Amino acid sequence: MPLTTAGRTELYYEQSGPADGPPVLMIMGLASQLTAWPPRLVRRLNEAGLRTVLFDNRDVGLSQKMTGQRAPHPLLQTLLRRIGIRGLAPYGLPDLADDADSLLTALDIPQAHVVGASMGGMIAQILTASRPERVISLTALMTSTNGRHLRGPRRDVARLLFRPRPARTREQIIDSAMQIWTRISTQHGGLSDRELRHLITAAVDRSHDPAGQKRQLAAIIETGDLRRWTRKIRQPTLVIHGDADPLVRVEGGRDVAVCIPKSRLEIIPGMGHDLPPVHVDRIADLIAEHVQAAHQRRSVGV
Repeated sequence: MPLTTAGRTELYYEQSGPADGPPVLMIMGLASQLTAWPPRLVRRLNEAGLRTVLFDNRDVGLSQKMTGQRAPHPLLQTLLRRIGIRGLAPYGLPDLADDADSLLTALDIPQAHVVGASMGGMIAQILTASRPERVISLTALMTSTNGRHLRGPRRDVARLLFRPRPARTREQIIDSAMQIWTRISTQHGGLSDRELRHLITAAVDRSHDPAGQKRQLAAIIETGDLRRWTRKIRQPTLVIHGDADPLVRVEGGRDVAVCIPKSRLEIIPGMGHDLPPVHVDRIADLIAEHVQAAHQRRSVGV
């Protein structure tokens, strides 16, 4: 079992691809495990000569759970934060960025290309801005600056995310996740309901910790607007977002691109808040081309 102590947090990770290939650290999003990265996407990156490093963030998957620390109710935390009351969350996104940086140290990787999806893209922005010597390039997938000026999730999605009665049994948990993912995923994205349910079931059986998910959400709320970090980024940056994303609206991706000089923005028509089979090859190829170009520029000292 590949576990390593990254700083003060024990993280589960998996590596694949050529050992001497450019390292790509891949950071997944809220309540999502490393298994949420589509195997086809990872395999395509490996076939392009890239060494991928996937890991479970703290509080999800097989990484350390911050047990004994309770998260505040998200709506209450949001309201209190607006009147200046902060510090209610057990940790913030900068702590998750520290975890990612410590993982690179533990794996003896002095510099890496960083790919972040959703909350992982927020963590990646902070890591890139606060540890510029560690990050060669950034790819931000379906993420945001988390600015207050941006639209929130679509109303029906928000209602499901903040439902008052949480699921308790295994089947209720799977059904609840199905309701959310069928709303936020790409319509006609190439994944049947049966296949989606299979993926959700496998994730639930691997690890399910509602308290940890709440702590991660509290970290996003606690951290707030990321533009104080995003505007510092000077590394080559690729931003990929779907224009049908009902969870993290496309304006979030546009805002990331606006804040980072010379960044490249790729909007994928019809894509929701997922990495669907119909777009996986294109996304993988965009990432591979971006990483290879940035790595080449770094090698020749440009």
